[in-house]
Amino acid sequence: MKTYVQIGTAYGKDFFYNYIKDLNPSETNIVLVEPLQHEASIEFYKNTPFMEHSKIDCLKNAIVPNGFKDKTVEMYLFGGDLNLSSALNRMAIPSNNVVFIPALQIHELLDSAIKANEHTDEIEFLCIDAEGLDVELLNSIDYEKYNIRNIFFEYWDFDDDANNVYKSKSKYAELDEKLKNNGFTIKETIDTDGNTNFLYRKP
Repeated sequence: MKTYVQIGTAYGKDFFYNYIKDLNPSETNIVLVEPLQHEASIEFYKNTPFMEHSKIDCLKNAIVPNGFKDKTVEMYLFGGDLNLSSALNRMAIPSNNVVFIPALQIHELLDSAIKANEHTDEIEFLCIDAEGLDVELLNSIDYEKYNIRNIFFEYWDFDDDANNVYKSKSKYAELDEKLKNNGFTIKETIDTDGNTNFLYRKP
């Protein structure tokens, strides 16, 4: 049984589902995380073979980098669209619409996903769509502790769009080096809906 983890499931029909849809449900351990569209995520997977035949969890948390101490995190909603929500309040489209979501550090999530699969401590696929926080989450992972085979994430190409706190370009260079140093030798650039995404894989 292999473990597949998605942070930011939203409505469910996405790259992650296309990646797993042809797998044998009885051989998959799936962990979904969706803080704001939790019910929509569950509803989508109800109509797939995975809900009935695989081991699947759906968590209603906001995943935060390791070291984040608060029990909750502010999630900003942009334009009233739950699909445009982020823990980053963007300078380009600032929002005063805030909800508080229970926070879960990414190591806590990975520990839980591994514990749920008694067959292996390996994570086959980690998919992140955290609306700008992707690189920071990945940078906080201890890759010597967690054996992750494939990582897919969205890259936001901005340097000063989140209150001067989050620097996507410079932190991506740090992440790219870290992944290469930890055995990821294959990088693919994937365009989904006009967004740049990267898929890193171990051979």
